[in-house]
Amino acid sequence: MEMVSSISGLTFVKDLQSRYLSCSEPLLKALGLSSVKEIQGKSDADLPWSSYSDIYQNSDRVAQNIGSVKSRERTILFGIETSVLVTKCLLKNDRGQKVAILGVIQVLSDPMHCPKLVDVFSQDRFFSETRKSDLNSMNTSLELLTPRESEVLFYVIRGKTANCIAKILGLSHRTIEMYVDSIKEKFSCRTKEQLIEKCFADGIVYFFPHSLTRKKVGVA
Repeated sequence: MEMVSSISGLTFVKDLQSRYLSCSEPLLKALGLSSVKEIQGKSDADLPWSSYSDIYQNSDRVAQNIGSVKSRERTILFGIETSVLVTKCLLKNDRGQKVAILGVIQVLSDPMHCPKLVDVFSQDRFFSETRKSDLNSMNTSLELLTPRESEVLFYVIRGKTANCIAKILGLSHRTIEMYVDSIKEKFSCRTKEQLIEKCFADGIVYFFPHSLTRKKVGVA
């Protein structure tokens, strides 16, 4: 894993329990750390972006299940909330056994709001000047959902089971399954895994249903 620390881009490696094994020097700087040892063994819940840890760890599981995943995410770099595209790939050994997850972070936000981002990423081959709006990519798919389907999707993205969602929303297990089936059809997905992958790729992971602002949201 030593090679990762010398790569110029924003890269990291996690074990299968979502604990960090290594990361590149630019990512260390963005986290305010001086040594790879300071991140080894830590989870996302231990880092500046802890408020997004449930989303990150769910995308880790998706990568383990299907081999790779791309997701638009919000994260914290140099203490600034930043929009990024994260690509995660499952690493296997010579025997085909799953061993780790390799992640590459591409900055999507305009770096000019933070001079340190310019200094570190202006020569980064993973840096992108493309300005993208998460809301624009969300609208087309989300407009197809009913308010209740939006609530169900919110919890599905966060790895909640149908039983768990049923308890949170006060509905039956079968009703939740019917909502999930309807959402999959509207998003042109055959499986829940495909649905979650699409939501990560399109930035829908940060959609918050308006109806839930009036309710107690259970995401623990």
